[in-house]
Amino acid sequence: MKTTKAIGLYSLIVYALAILLSVFIYLTGGHASPYIGLGFFAMLIPAIGVLIMQYGFREPVAPINPGKFSIKWLPIALFLMPLVIHLLALPVAAYLNGSILWQSWLTPDANGQYHSPQSRGWGVLTFDGLTGKILINALVGLMAVSILAFFEEIGWRVWLLPRLVKVFNVKAGVLIGAVIWAIWHIPYVSGGINEIQGVSTIMVLIFYPLGTIGAGSIISWIWLRTKSIWLICLAHGALNNWGQYAFKYMDDSAGEQYLFMAVNLALLITGLIVLLTLRSEK
Repeated sequence: MKTTKAIGLYSLIVYALAILLSVFIYLTGGHASPYIGLGFFAMLIPAIGVLIMQYGFREPVAPINPGKFSIKWLPIALFLMPLVIHLLALPVAAYLNGSILWQSWLTPDANGQYHSPQSRGWGVLTFDGLTGKILINALVGLMAVSILAFFEEIGWRVWLLPRLVKVFNVKAGVLIGAVIWAIWHIPYVSGGINEIQGVSTIMVLIFYPLGTIGAGSIISWIWLRTKSIWLICLAHGALNNWGQYAFKYMDDSAGEQYLFMAVNLALLITGLIVLLTLRSEK
């Protein structure tokens, strides 16, 4: 099969599965659907697409070297995207609200204790206990999302990206792959799976793909430089779990839509900078 045809067929398969899942969730209540938990299935779709291409059309995924891991690139994978998001979004939040609106329970009582909300199940904590809970929560969340991210990355970066680079070149392949990935997310927004509280669907449809293009460019760059499946999974997991980590401990604030714009523009700008560093070679 010609590489261009394989790229088109793979894209068609993963788009079709994304649309089917999103339509089902939409018809059963959108974000309030009793089946909304199936939204996690979305992260498996790229891997399912790879299996179909490999066993149905003899377009296999290239072998992965599990020993590939660069300590030098680990901080970039873990912190680059969360850092640029917070550097732009936190000042925007402070400007819109006059200050950072931390949740009230993060202020200690007269005895220096923190009374966490019942929903967290952390109970009453000292400062050290609170710090430990936040760190454990961050690490567990990162690991859980990174495991799920494997099923996306095996499709987008390991199977699709090399074919795009072969047909076009490195720079164009990265950008086109990021755009394909961004478009794939659109049905999840329309169907209610990726609903952002306080942000209109139109705003999400405009800015979420832009941020995804930036993130896709960054993750692809990490893959091209390291060929480490672990690092791109961690980068994807850090984006999803740590990307707005501080905001998990803040009250809802004015200008949620502006914050959402800031988050996605931060990713887009960083991704475009990364793209400029890539050479237009195959």
